[in-house]
Amino acid sequence: MSLRFTKFDAVAHRAKATHNIDVANAIAKLPDDARDWQVTALFYAAVHLIQAYFAAIGSSYPQTHQDRDHAIIQDRRLRKIYNDYRELKQAAVASRYLCWPVNDFDVSEAKRHLAMVQAFIDDALATSEPPVHRDS
Repeated sequence: MSLRFTKFDAVAHRAKATHNIDVANAIAKLPDDARDWQVTALFYAAVHLIQAYFAAIGSSYPQTHQDRDHAIIQDRRLRKIYNDYRELKQAAVASRYLCWPVNDFDVSEAKRHLAMVQAFIDDALATSEPPVHRDS
């Protein structure tokens, strides 16, 4: 079965990114063994920031992580932050599926990578031309 996701607008994705950051901050107040979920929430904040970018420019909407990776690499602007996005993704995958222990340094690095993604997306969306809307 193949799932197709509804395309939301940039505002909805940015709100979800903010929510995920809030969740990561709340998780930070839990015992240290919850840091894996903190890193995961930070990664998903980055996912929603990337989706906000694609929604804002009216581009095709990546449906999977693999599609998103490819779309980031293909976009001449976004490829500049691919390494930060990839580091977040790898940390989230390693902590969830490979039982990689997450320490305070890992969380700090995840926050740093997310800050790079967020700053870039904020700048890109502030300077991008509005998408062209076509009537059906």
